[in-house]
Amino acid sequence: MKKTITLLLTLCLLLGLLPVEAAAFAGDIYRAGDVKQVKMADGSLSLQNGYVHVTLHKLLETYSYLTVVPAAKPDEDFLWNSQTPRCNYTTYNQGVPTTEGVVTELKSMTFVSETPNGKTNAIKAEYDLLSSHSHVAAQVTVYYEIVQLKEIGPTAKDDTWGVLTTVGSIRVEENDQVAMGDPRFTWGYNLNAFTSMGHRAMLEASGGPAIKISRTTVPYVSDETTPTITTESSTITAPVENLDTKTVPKGYSWSGDKDGVYITEVYTDGYNWANPFVGLSQYYKNGAIKAYLPKWVSVTPASRPGDTRVECGNDVGFYFGNENGNANSLRFLWGFRSLTKLTQPIPSEPDKVDPAIYAKRLAVFPNGGVTVEHVADDAALSALKRQYKKDPVALINGDYKSTDGTSFEFTGGAALLSPSVTATWGSGGRLVIHKNGTVEQNGVSLSAPTFKFYQPKTGAENDLKISLTKDGFTFEIKPEKNDAIVYVDIPYATVKLRNAAADAAGNLVFSGEIGFQTIFDGAEFSLEKLGYGLKGNEFKVNGVHAKGSFDTEKMLSLELAKVKGEVNTFNGNKRYAFELELNVFDLFETEAKLALERANDGSLIPDELWFFVKSEPGILLIPPVPVGRLTGGGAGFKDLAATVNGNYFAIPPIKLRGAVSGAYLQLVEGRADVVLGPSEISLTATDVGIVGAGESAQIIKSFGYALKLNGQERTYNGTPYTGVYLVGSEALELNLPSTKLDVIVLKSSIELGAFGGTGIKGSQQYLHLGIGANGKVQGILQIPSNFFIPCLRGAKLSQTDIQLIIGGQTTARISGVSVSEGMKDAFNNIDVYLGAMAQTTNWLYDVRAWVILPNIIKTDFEKGKGWDLEGKLIKKLPEWKWEDHGVTPVVQAVSLEDGEEALMLTALEPVVLTNGSGKNSTTITVDVTDSAETPYILLAFDESVSEEQIKGALSVKRDGTPIPSNNIYWVKKEGANEEEIGKINPNADINAGTDLIENVDGNKYRVVLLRLRSGGTYEVNTDSLTLVTDKSKGVTVTPFEKLGLSLNSGKVTGQVEYAEMNTEYTLRTYLAEEEGGADYLIDEQIAIDSQYISVTVPPSGTHAPTGNYYVTSFLMTEKSVKVTDENGKIETVNALAAIDSWQSKDKVSYTNSNQPAAPANVTLTFVGNEVMRAEWEEVPNVDGYRVTVYQKDGSEWKDTGFGYDLKKPDENGQPATSINMALTVGGEAVEVSENGKVSSVSAENLSPNETYKIGVSAYKEEPYFTESTETGSMEGEETGAAEGTEGSTAGSGGTSAPKALTAKYYSKETQSADDGVFLPEYKELKISLKVGDKECDKDNGVFHAYVGENPGTLTVICDDPDADFTVTRMDDTDYPVQLGTNREWGIPTFEGSLMLKIDGKKDKDVTSEFLLVSRDETPPVLTLADPVFFADRDTGEYTITGTADAGSEILYGENGRTQAAGDGSFAIHDKLEDERETNASLYLRAKDSAGNESAQQLALITRQTRYAVTVNGSYDAQNSGAGSYAAGSVVAVSAGRRSGYTFNGWTSGSNVVFDDPNAEETTFIMPDGSVTVTANWSRDGGSSSSGRDDSDPSYAVGIPDKMENGSVSVSPKNASQGDRVTVTVKPDAGYELDSLKVFDKNGKELELTDKGDGKFTFIMPAGKVEVKATFTEEVKTSPFQDVPTDAYYYEAVKWAQKKGITGGIGDGLFGPNQPCTRAQIVTFLWRAAGSPVVNYAMDLTDVPSDAYYAEAVRWALSQGITTGTADGRFSPNAPCTRAQAVTFLFRASKASADGAPAFSDVAADAYYAEAVRWATDNGITNGTTSSTFSPGSGCTRAQIVTFLWRLYAEK
Repeated sequence: MKKTITLLLTLCLLLGLLPVEAAAFAGDIYRAGDVKQVKMADGSLSLQNGYVHVTLHKLLETYSYLTVVPAAKPDEDFLWNSQTPRCNYTTYNQGVPTTEGVVTELKSMTFVSETPNGKTNAIKAEYDLLSSHSHVAAQVTVYYEIVQLKEIGPTAKDDTWGVLTTVGSIRVEENDQVAMGDPRFTWGYNLNAFTSMGHRAMLEASGGPAIKISRTTVPYVSDETTPTITTESSTITAPVENLDTKTVPKGYSWSGDKDGVYITEVYTDGYNWANPFVGLSQYYKNGAIKAYLPKWVSVTPASRPGDTRVECGNDVGFYFGNENGNANSLRFLWGFRSLTKLTQPIPSEPDKVDPAIYAKRLAVFPNGGVTVEHVADDAALSALKRQYKKDPVALINGDYKSTDGTSFEFTGGAALLSPSVTATWGSGGRLVIHKNGTVEQNGVSLSAPTFKFYQPKTGAENDLKISLTKDGFTFEIKPEKNDAIVYVDIPYATVKLRNAAADAAGNLVFSGEIGFQTIFDGAEFSLEKLGYGLKGNEFKVNGVHAKGSFDTEKMLSLELAKVKGEVNTFNGNKRYAFELELNVFDLFETEAKLALERANDGSLIPDELWFFVKSEPGILLIPPVPVGRLTGGGAGFKDLAATVNGNYFAIPPIKLRGAVSGAYLQLVEGRADVVLGPSEISLTATDVGIVGAGESAQIIKSFGYALKLNGQERTYNGTPYTGVYLVGSEALELNLPSTKLDVIVLKSSIELGAFGGTGIKGSQQYLHLGIGANGKVQGILQIPSNFFIPCLRGAKLSQTDIQLIIGGQTTARISGVSVSEGMKDAFNNIDVYLGAMAQTTNWLYDVRAWVILPNIIKTDFEKGKGWDLEGKLIKKLPEWKWEDHGVTPVVQAVSLEDGEEALMLTALEPVVLTNGSGKNSTTITVDVTDSAETPYILLAFDESVSEEQIKGALSVKRDGTPIPSNNIYWVKKEGANEEEIGKINPNADINAGTDLIENVDGNKYRVVLLRLRSGGTYEVNTDSLTLVTDKSKGVTVTPFEKLGLSLNSGKVTGQVEYAEMNTEYTLRTYLAEEEGGADYLIDEQIAIDSQYISVTVPPSGTHAPTGNYYVTSFLMTEKSVKVTDENGKIETVNALAAIDSWQSKDKVSYTNSNQPAAPANVTLTFVGNEVMRAEWEEVPNVDGYRVTVYQKDGSEWKDTGFGYDLKKPDENGQPATSINMALTVGGEAVEVSENGKVSSVSAENLSPNETYKIGVSAYKEEPYFTESTETGSMEGEETGAAEGTEGSTAGSGGTSAPKALTAKYYSKETQSADDGVFLPEYKELKISLKVGDKECDKDNGVFHAYVGENPGTLTVICDDPDADFTVTRMDDTDYPVQLGTNREWGIPTFEGSLMLKIDGKKDKDVTSEFLLVSRDETPPVLTLADPVFFADRDTGEYTITGTADAGSEILYGENGRTQAAGDGSFAIHDKLEDERETNASLYLRAKDSAGNESAQQLALITRQTRYAVTVNGSYDAQNSGAGSYAAGSVVAVSAGRRSGYTFNGWTSGSNVVFDDPNAEETTFIMPDGSVTVTANWSRDGGSSSSGRDDSDPSYAVGIPDKMENGSVSVSPKNASQGDRVTVTVKPDAGYELDSLKVFDKNGKELELTDKGDGKFTFIMPAGKVEVKATFTEEVKTSPFQDVPTDAYYYEAVKWAQKKGITGGIGDGLFGPNQPCTRAQIVTFLWRAAGSPVVNYAMDLTDVPSDAYYAEAVRWALSQGITTGTADGRFSPNAPCTRAQAVTFLFRASKASADGAPAFSDVAADAYYAEAVRWATDNGITNGTTSSTFSPGSGCTRAQIVTFLWRLYAEK
C-alpha cells in the first residue's frame, strides 16, 4: 500500500519526549483473581476476565500464535495482531558466533490451575524445538496467565491488564555436537502490528499512535537511604535493534543489582482506551509476582500501525535430557493500559487517536508568516525541512503539551526559545506558542546564556510582548517595567532595552537606547542593535550598533563639525565610525570619518578623525571669510587610544593635521601641510602657484600662515557690517612675478586681515567679504636675469623696503536667497589680488617695480600684464627723440617672451662725443631744486673707444674744483661679484658706468652715464677723446610719491609729497602691535586730497582688541592689468598697489567695547595620569574661554600650538571654568591624498617630564547673521561662521530652526604662575581580578565574570602593596567603596549584568579597570536530538547530538566534556569499546558560565547496521538523499530541477518500494542492504536519460582575455545545462576583488555562490556565458595593532585571523615577535584543519583536560603529528623550534619528500630531515641562510602563521 510523506509527518505530530510527570510505568504485577478458562470452537484455549482475553491459537500443525484483546471487544482477536514466540540457537567456534533460527511447534496446550508464579487459572503450552541448520532437538514448557499491573497509593488504577508468559529452561536432547559448541538459546516474542493491538480497524490506517519507551533510573546510593528514582519516556521513530533493557551509564560502575537505567516498557498512549504495552527489564521486582522481564528489545515504528512491531527476548537456560532442569524461568509481559470493564461501555470512538502531544521540541518555519511544527526527533526535523524547503528560523526546546496540535503549552517552567534565550516563569506564569506563531505569556522572564535581561516588575507580568517572525523571535520590552539591568562591555555606556531578537543561529540582538558617556558634548544614540553571541567559550557581546550624534567641539576645541553616525562593531569590526556634517556648503564632494577605539580599560576613545575634500570652487576654511579654501586632500589624527592613560575624560589638546590642496585668498594655490586647532589654522605650502595659471605661474617657493579670529565691525561704502575679522601671519618666499621671472624676491612675513560680516543696505541684507592686509618688509629688487644689457643682467639693485598689499572685497545679497547661493556669488564676484611695490636707487636710475596678481590671472606674465618696472628719470626733460641721431636708446627694449616688448625705459638726451671732432671738454650746469632729486650727465663716444680709455682720460671739475679720480666710482658689471653688480657707492661724488650700444645703421657707440652726488656746474674733460659739447646735457629726476604724516591728539594729518598729477590715491590706516605693522584696519579713504590728509583714530569700538597700538598708514594707487578670463576674453583690471607707508613713533590706546574682562587667578595643577587641571575665576557674562598651553624651553616659554576652546555650560548655565587636560595624548597625524587614500604620518605631540603653564582668555560671542526660515539653506548644508561657531545645535539644513553665525571677542590673556608645573610620566599598576576562586578574563579591555545565584566575592590582585583600591557600581557612581587590606568586596545581588569600576591609586596616578559581571540563575536547557543513538555495528562508533544554551559546557560520562556551539548544537563522538558491548547509556547535562546545570538527560546507544543509499541522476546536490541508513528507516530522495528536461520518475534494481515513484521528492523504507536509486529524465522534445546524457550539448564559459590586477579561471571551460561551474579569482599582490558577475547569452546576470578562498560557483544555463571581473587596490586594514600592513607576515596573520586560527594574545595584539609555543602551533594546525573532534585516549601528564589546547593535542596525537616529548609529557609551553615546526606541518600535510635537504646543519638521519626537504621544496621556508636551516632555533608567532599560510592558503 502507498506510504506517503504525509503519513510520516502525521506520525511525527504524535511523537515526542514526554515530561517526567507523564512517564509510563504500568506498576507491579499481581495475580488476576477470577479468570475463566474457555475452550473455543476451533480448539483454541482462552483465558478471560472482565478486562482482557488471552487466547492461544494453533494454526495448522506447526504454527501457533497468541492474541491478547480487550474483553469489551473480543472481535479484536485477529491473526495480524498476534504475538508469536521466536527462538534462536547460537554456537561459538573459537569465539566466532553462528546463529540459526529454531522452529517452534506447539506440541500441546492445556488448562492448568498453577504456574511457577503460583496458583491461578492458566494455559500450559509444550513446544518442540528444532534448530534450522544443525537440527538440534529440544523441548520447552511455557505458561500463559492473566495478570494485573498497578501501583500502590490512592491514585492507583485497576485498568492495566495483560498476559504474563513464563518460559522454563529448554530441555536439549543429548548431542555431542551441542556440548562442544558452547551453545546458547534465546527466547522471545514478536508483537506484530503492535500499535493496532486491540484496534484492528487501525491496521491499514495512516497516522497511528507513536511507540514510546519508558525509562526508569535508579541511582546508586552508598548507604541504606532510598534513592531518588526518576522516570521519563521517549518516542521511537526509527527502528531500534536489540536495545538492552538495563544499562549502567558510561562513566559509572556496577555497584549492585538495583542501580541502573531500566527500560520498563514499550507502549503507546495515543488511544483513549486500550493502549498496548510491553513490560521489560528486571525492574518488576515488587508486587505479588517478581518478574525478570526481557533484557533486550527491538522496536520497528512505522507510519502504518500494521507495519509496527516490537520484539523482546532474553537468554534462556537449557539442560540436557539426562540432567535435572533449571528452576529459573524467563518471563514476558504485554497487555493493555486504560481498559474498561466488560460491564462498562467502551468509548464511542475506541480507535480514535488522541492528538495530544507531550514533547520537547518545536520548529518554526517561514511560510508567508510562520508555522510552528512539533518535532519528535532529527528524522522528523529533516522531513519538515524537506517539506518547507528551508531551515527553521527557530528551534524551541522544553517540555510542552498540546491537546489539539495547534497550541503548545510549556509545562516545565522553562523553555529554550533560541540557543541564546531561555524563558522562565514561576507559579502562575505560563507560556503558550500557537501553530500560527502567536505567543501568549504571563510572568515570563528572559535570560541570555550568561545574564538575565528581562524580569517583569510586580504588576507588569503581561507587559512583555513576544512574537515569532520569519527571522526568529522578537521581544518588545518596556524599560520602565524591567527589573533587570543590562550593561554592555563598553565602560560608561548605559542601555535601555526596548527590543530583542533571537534567531536559530544563536544570535541575540537588542535594540533600544544607549548612552555613551564620552568627552563629546551632547552624545545622543539610539541602540540599533546590541548583539550577543559565542566568543571563544563564552557568550558575550559580539556587536554594538548604535546611531546618533554628538559635537566634536569639546574634544577638538574646534567647531569643525557636527558628528552623526553609528557605533557598529558587528562582523569583527571593532571600530566605531561616524560621518561628519562639516560646516560648509553644498559646493563639494567630501568624505569624513571619525573612529572610536577602546582604550586599555575598554573605554570608548576617539581614536581617529579625518576628512577628505575634493571640490570646486572649494570649501572655506573659515566660513564665511574667504581666506583659504580646500579643493582636495584632507586632515585628521589617528591612534589616540593607545596614548590614553587611566581616566580618559581628561581632554586631549587635539589638532587636526594633514595635507591639503587648495587656494589661499582666492589667489595662490598649492599643496600644503595643514594644522587645524582651537581658533587656529596653520599651513605650510609647497608647489604654490597662481589660481588658474598652471605650473608656469608658480611664484612661491614656500608659503605658510597661522590664523586667529576675532569679532569686528567695519564700514564699507557707507554701510556698517558686523562680523568676523581674521588676523594672522604669512611666511612667504616669493619670486615675483614668477619663479622664472624674478623681479622681486621676498622672504619675510606679514600680518594680514580678512573680514566677513553682514549688514543692511536698503531693505536687503548683504554679506561683505573683504581682505585688506598691508605690510612693509625687506626684500630684493633685481633686474631680470635675461635683461638685454649685460652689465645689468640679474643685478640685485638693493635690499630695500617692499610694500605688500593683499586686497579685495565684494558684497553679496543673502536675504531672499539661500546662504549657499549667496556664498557662490561672493566667490565669483570677489576681486582679490596680491600686490608688491619695491623702490630702489641705482647708478642708472631710480626705479620701482610693481606686481599685481589678480584672481584667476591668465597673462603669461608679459610686461604690462601683471607687472612692470617704472623709472623716475627724464620725465620732465624737453622732448628729444633719440632716433633723430640715428642711435637706439641707451637702455634698449628687452624682448623677454615671444619677441614682445617687455621693458622700456625712456632715455634722456645724451652728449655725443665722436673721435676727431676736436671737442674734448664741455661745461654743464645741473640745477637741483630739491634735495631728493637725482642729477645725471650722459656722454657718448665712438665704439673704438674702450671703457679703460675713458676711465684713464676722464676728468671732472665741480664749481672749478677737480674731483679726484678716486671719488669717481665705476659701478661693477658682469664678471664682478654678484652682490656688487649695479650697486653705487653712496660716498662717491660721481658713480659712473659705460657700455656699448648699437645704432640702427649698424654702427656701435660707447655710452657713459655719470650719476652726480649733487647739483652744480661741472667741467668734463676727455683728454684726447673727442667730446661733442653742444649735445652735452645735465638733468635732475624727482623721487616717487611718499607720505608726510604726523600723529597728534588721536589724529593723523599731513600730505602726499611728490604727488603725481591726475593720479588718484587711497589711504588705509591700521592699528598694529608692532611698529610698521598692519593688524587691524580702522580707516580707508578713497580719492584722498593729496595735499591734506586727516584720519581720526577711534579710541574705542570693535575694530581691535583692547590695548596700545602703533598707527600705520599705507598709500596706494591703482595699476592696470590686462587679464584673460575663462572664455578667452581680454580685459583690463584695475587693482590697488601700495607705494609707500608711514608709521607712528608712539602708541595710542584702544578699548574694545565688546571685549570681556580677563580671567583672574589662573592656576595649573598636576592631578595624575599625565593629566593637568586648569582652573580660573569666572568672568561674568562671557560665552567661553580659550586656553593656550605653553612649554618651558630653557629659560623661555614657547607657545606649543595646543589649546582648548571651552563653551560647554556648567550646571548653572555658565561656561566651564576648569578643564582636565590630557596633554600627552596626541597619536599620529593623518594625511589624505588627492584620491582620498588615508595614511598615518608622524605628529608633534606634547610629552611628559616637561614643565608647562597656561594662558586663559575669556570671550563673548556676538551674532552677526541669523538664517531665517524665509531665507532657508540648501538641504544638508551647514552655515557655520568664523570657526564654525553656531548659536544653536546644527541640524540638517532645510527650513528648520534658524541658525546664527557668531563672532568671538577675546579678553586679554591671563597666565598661570611663571614657574610652571612639572608633568611626570604615568606609572600603570598591574591589576588582575578574581570573582570567587575563578580568575576573570579580559576581552576588549574589560574583565568579565559570570556568577550564579550567589554573586560571590571580588578580589583585586596587585603586586604593589602601597596601592589603594576603590570599587564603584556604574549604576550608582555616587558611592564608591574603599577596599580594605584584603582587597575584597562582596558583590551585591542584582538581576542582569552589572559594570563595576575598580580604581587603583598610587601617589596621584590612578589605574582603572572595568569588570562586567553577568548574573545568571537560570539553568541551561538541554535537549537530545533522539532518545536512542546508533553505534556502527562493526566499529561501535556513535555520535550523540542535541541542543543546549549557546556556549554552555556539555558534561557527559565520568569526565567527558564538550561545548555547545553558537547555535546551541553539540555533538559527542565516542565508541563502544568492547565489541561484545551492544548497548550503552550516557548521562548528559549542560553547565553554563555561572555554574548552573541543566536537568540530567539520558542517551541510549545501541549497535545498528547501516546501509548505503546511492542516488544517481539527482540535480539536488544538497538534498539528494544519498547517505547511510538503518534498515526500516524512512529515506527521502530528491531529483532536483534540470533545465530543459522533464523528470520521468524513480527506478531501482534493489528491493526498494517508492512511496510515489513519479514524484520528484519521495520516500522509501530502507531494506536490509545497500541500494541504488536513479532519477530518470527526458530532454524536452527528445529522448530520455538516466542522470547525465553524454550527448548533452555543452556551452563555452567565456572569461576576459586580459585582466588587470588579477586573474580569473573557470572549470570546466565548457559545460552542459545544469552543470555546476567553478570560477576562481586570484587578485595580484596589493589588490582585491571588486566585482565578479556572470551573464548569460541574453545579458541576464546569473546567481553566484561564494564558496570562500576566491572560489564561486553557478549553474550553467542553456547557452554560453561571460564572466566579468574587476579588481581594486587593496585597502589594508590590520586586524591587530602590532601587525603593520607592510610586514612580511601581514597577509598570513590576516588570513589566520579571518579563518579563526588565531585571535591574538588579547587587547588587540597578535604578538608577532613572541616565541610560538608547542601548544600554540598544534592549536593553529588543529584550527586550520577545521577543529575536528576526535575520540582518542590521551594520557599526557602536562595537558589538563580544560586547557585551551587540549583537544588540539588530542587531535595531533591521533594524526601522528606529535607523540609528545618524553616521559608522558607534551611540554605545551616550550618554545617550538624550527625543526619541530616543519615536522608538525609535514606530518599534517600527509606528504612525502625525497632526498636529503641541502643544509649543512641538517643531518640526513635527523627525524626532521624529510620535513625540512619537503618545506624547502614547497616554499614553506628557505632556511636561515643559503647553507643553514638552524633547526634548533625558536620560531616566532609571525613565522608560524606564515608557514601555515604558505601551506594552506597559497595552494
